[in-house]
Amino acid sequence: MKRLIATLSFGLLFVSLTGCPSPSPDAVTDADQSAIDAYLATEAEEQASLQTEMKDSAKAAK
Repeated sequence: MKRLIATLSFGLLFVSLTGCPSPSPDAVTDADQSAIDAYLATEAEEQASLQTEMKDSAKAAK
């Protein structure tokens, strides 16, 4: 019984000292906000040009 209590106490001490691992960094949390804004602006420009191309092709098909 004493061995079980000692083992559990040691295990609890080990877990409390090591803690949880830190989450791995990803591209979004480490990115600079200006880089994110530039990406979103570029994406918006591409979407606008694609919409224009789709409208032009729809007019040409008529």
